Amino acid sequence: MTTQPRLPALLMLALGLAVSGCTLSWGPTTYFDEALLIHEGIGLDGQVFMLSPRNDAMIAVNPETGDFSAIEVGRQPALLSASPTEDILYTLDQGDDTLSRILPNGTREAIDLGAPFTSLVWSPDGHRGVAWFDPAESGEVVVEGSLNLNAYAVITIDEEGVSVDAGSLTFEPHALTFTPDSQRLLVSTTARLHVIDLSVSPSTELAIPFTTDESQNRAPSIVSASPDSQRALVTVSGMSDLFVVGLDPVMIENVAPLGQMATAVVWSADGSRAIIADGSSSVRFLDVDTNEIEVLSLPAGVTDIVMSQVSEAPFALLYDDRGWNRYITRVELTENSVAPDDPQTFLLEERVGRIQLSPAAEAAVIIHDIDDLGDRLSAHSISLYHFAERAPSRIRLDSSVSDTLFLGAGVIPGSEDEHVFVTLPNSGRLVRYNLRTYAQTVLDTYAQPKQIAPLGDGSNGLFVVHDQEVGLVSFLDADATEVPSGGFPAVAGMAFFNILDRS
Repeated sequence: MTTQPRLPALLMLALGLAVSGCTLSWGPTTYFDEALLIHEGIGLDGQVFMLSPRNDAMIAVNPETGDFSAIEVGRQPALLSASPTEDILYTLDQGDDTLSRILPNGTREAIDLGAPFTSLVWSPDGHRGVAWFDPAESGEVVVEGSLNLNAYAVITIDEEGVSVDAGSLTFEPHALTFTPDSQRLLVSTTARLHVIDLSVSPSTELAIPFTTDESQNRAPSIVSASPDSQRALVTVSGMSDLFVVGLDPVMIENVAPLGQMATAVVWSADGSRAIIADGSSSVRFLDVDTNEIEVLSLPAGVTDIVMSQVSEAPFALLYDDRGWNRYITRVELTENSVAPDDPQTFLLEERVGRIQLSPAAEAAVIIHDIDDLGDRLSAHSISLYHFAERAPSRIRLDSSVSDTLFLGAGVIPGSEDEHVFVTLPNSGRLVRYNLRTYAQTVLDTYAQPKQIAPLGDGSNGLFVVHDQEVGLVSFLDADATEVPSGGFPAVAGMAFFNILDRS
């Protein structure tokens, strides 16, 4: 249906604009009755794409023209994903058991997957994807007849096009990870670690049980592939050991006793060591070649590890996310010893919830008090920590944080520093911080900014998706220092609920 929508007072109230006098650009061509719009988008080639499940469509928003339009996909689309290496978008269409491949010209290719999968994971090189039933999402799948929850589908993209290889495991998968070289898929199930070799056609599969007692199931809980893709570190539910698994050939190479179950296991950037946290104040460092373990004792417990992948000066950040710990420790990983000699430990002013590392690993953003319900950000304060310049510094916010976006060095003209944007939905603000000086730029925007991301066209353009029922996306440059007259450009009205007078 084609309309020329008008803007009644009721809609203005529904938008709850945060900037007085702002004007919005409205998509003038298409109206979707009772659309359900997912308020998260993907920026690609200067446009913003969002999923509208009730319309079996993907919505494309053009900031240059202020238009929005619908691109038809399959029935009941449940997921929108971008290829890591191509300007191509994908949707999982549960009503048709298909994968929709949306080309840059808007053409849709429907690929039969044979099942209404709930999750899509991409290989690091972008040439493969795996569709599978994620237990966290599978409860929403409508079963018609029967459904094999152990199934998966490997999607391969090459010069000849797209091919699909269907597979099924003995047990239900609960986590998937690719090796860094994209050649192997490691699947954790309720009783095995399955190693699927994708470098051969057809692919081969080997399963590793972690017990000889066939009456017991030992499920892998943590699986971490080595940087060279030759090994994996595996912890198993109900066991305090760490298994070092060789991937070529597939075999258990070693078993390191830990004392208690690990909460985090990561590889050093050079692949020589494993760092293991278990919630206690003792962090273990394992030399994977000699099986030697050294222990670093800290003032407080550690449950999580953030590892720098900068090989010139590797380091790790250690912290506890259980809600009562205010310590953070930075350790440098030299070649002189298995465990670091001179850890830097800071006592922060608030509890640590999550730590995000900047792209060049020069600084970190510490988010305090993550919501207990999943990964949603909810803190009213953050700490900025530049490793070379200064200690962590707390910043009090006037709203919870809903999203963050790092900007690399040089993105802001005249500055070689990294920056970070945070979105503050309750106060309708965006704040950009210099991660070396901690200087801030505060920008008022429309109500309930939820997500901030690049437009994906090589420019410094950004988009913000606002948590508005009617649909609202605004646009700004990464180096903006003030709100333009009339407010940031915006497009609204992608998901009206019979608010507009459509006469």
